[in-house]
Amino acid sequence: ARELLDRVPEGKSRLEAIGSLVSALSYEEPQIAAELLLLLPGPKQHSAHSIASHLAKENINEALAWAAKLSSDEVRSQVIGSIVRTWSETDPKAAAMYCAETTLPEGRSWMLGNAVGAWAEEEPREALAWAQKLSKQAQRSTALTAAITKMAMKFPEEAIRSVNLLADDDERRQALHDIGSSWAEKDPIRAATWALQMQKRETDSDYIGGVLGEWASNDAESAARWTESLALGPARDSAVTAFSHALMDQDPQGASAWAGTVQN
Repeated sequence: ARELLDRVPEGKSRLEAIGSLVSALSYEEPQIAAELLLLLPGPKQHSAHSIASHLAKENINEALAWAAKLSSDEVRSQVIGSIVRTWSETDPKAAAMYCAETTLPEGRSWMLGNAVGAWAEEEPREALAWAQKLSKQAQRSTALTAAITKMAMKFPEEAIRSVNLLADDDERRQALHDIGSSWAEKDPIRAATWALQMQKRETDSDYIGGVLGEWASNDAESAARWTESLALGPARDSAVTAFSHALMDQDPQGASAWAGTVQN
C-alpha cells in the first residue's frame, strides 16, 4: 500500500487515495490502516473509530499508543473512548484502573463509569471496594455510582445500603431510582414494595415510577395485577399514577383509564 502511495503526488489526490485505502483496510488489516490514517490531517481522521476497536481487541497498549499519535484532539478523545469501551468488555478491572490513573480527555469521565460498571457486573463487591478507595472526589463519585447501580442486579438490598457512600443527595436519589429499575428486572414485586415504602418516607421521590416503568415494559399484565391488588389510599394512588405513565406509549387508552382511578 505504501509503495502504491509513493507513486501518487502530494495533494488532494494523495489524500483521497489514503482515505480510500484506510476504508478498505480498516477491518481486514487494521494495523496497516492505522499507520495510513496517521498520514491524514486531523479533520480527515474520522475513520479512526472502527480501526481503534479492532486494534484494541488485538493489543490494548498498542492501540493506546497509536491513539496518542492522532493529531486531532477531538478524534483522539473519541478514539480513546472507543478503546476503553472495547477494553471494558474483556478486562473491565484493568480498564477501570487505567481510567483512574490517566488524565482522561475532557468530557470523557463516562469512560471510568463504563469500565467500573462492566467490572461490577462480574464482581460487584470487588468493584465497589475499589471505588471507595479512589482519592479524587469526582472519580470516586462516578465509580461508586456505576458500581452501586450494577450491584443491584445481584444484591439489590446491599446496593441500597451502599447508596449512603455517595456524598451528594441528588446522586443518592438517582442511584436509588436506578437500583429500583434494575431490581425490577429480576424481582419486580419486591422492588415495587420497596419503592412504595420509600415513597412514604420521601414524598417527593418517584422510585415507584422507575420500578413500574421497567416492570410494565417487560410484563404489563402482572404489573397491572399487582397495582390493582393495592388497598385504596395514597400508596395505591402513587402506584396507579406511575403505572398509567408507564403504559402511555404502548396503550394510551388503558393508561387514561388507569389514571381515572386515582382517588386524590
